[in-house]
Amino acid sequence: MNFKLKQKATTIATLLVLLFNPILALATDAYTYSPMEEIPGFGRPDSYELYILAIYKFGLWTVGIAAVIMISAGAFMYITSAGNTSTTGKAKGIIFDAIAGVILALLSYVLLYTINPALVAIKGIDQLMSDSARSYDGKYPVIDFPLPANCNSTEWQAIFKSVSASSGLDKCLLEAVTAIESSCNQQPNRTNGGQDCGAMQTRAASPPCNTTCDELEKSPEAAITCGAKYLKNNYKNNRTPNTNNPDEQKIHDYYAGYNGGPGALATSSSCTGMTNSYGNNYEKWDCPKDCGGYCVVPARTATVLNYYKKCKAK
Repeated sequence: MNFKLKQKATTIATLLVLLFNPILALATDAYTYSPMEEIPGFGRPDSYELYILAIYKFGLWTVGIAAVIMISAGAFMYITSAGNTSTTGKAKGIIFDAIAGVILALLSYVLLYTINPALVAIKGIDQLMSDSARSYDGKYPVIDFPLPANCNSTEWQAIFKSVSASSGLDKCLLEAVTAIESSCNQQPNRTNGGQDCGAMQTRAASPPCNTTCDELEKSPEAAITCGAKYLKNNYKNNRTPNTNNPDEQKIHDYYAGYNGGPGALATSSSCTGMTNSYGNNYEKWDCPKDCGGYCVVPARTATVLNYYKKCKAK
């Protein structure tokens, strides 16, 4: 295979990866993937987006090391060429190609980021659903994805039942919120500067939990118990009573308060006299005229409702 043909093959392969990357990202919550081999220096990422990011970083690291080796080899050839024009030309070519490769690798990221930062952001399904809510039109999205496989384990099911009994909350609500927050992983990455942690991504040190991230990550039941307290603490029913799917409306509202805080459930003055798809008055988080800082919440509540329905159907 000649050099030009290799270039074309590499370009096509790269384009295919870029094309199918968003499609593969949609599957991240459908199953949990555990790589058989570690990525050198990056361990075993447990989600698709983290796995791709680790490969990208490993690629940059590899390019840097390869460049150093090639520059050193070119320099050695140049020094030992003894004035041979052909050898010095090859040495200069090797050095130039190595430097050009490093510059290209760095510029590719800078160029994509300059065009649109989203082009270099690798996201899972929950993030994609949140982004879709930025164009929220007042109707909750319809989402249909299976529950993460981890949530069906005997251990998690026992925990959900136990905390449901002690808190009075629906077991499937606890399961759905855990699914969207961590895909039922005991120790997901901490978020919001390391303040939110545990399987339900709660702010451990704040009321009503008043505990530590270490405790929530050590004990899955403690994490779910803390999340249940947040769900109950942040929920307030301000909706005008309506019999059109009250259970679905309640699931949306429970997670809106959990995700956006209790202020999200305040009645919206911008949507006075308007009703949502359930026939209820709008609250701040789902008002299509002015959703303020809650524009990303409707799609996330729809994801939780989807997981809730999957749980109920089991």
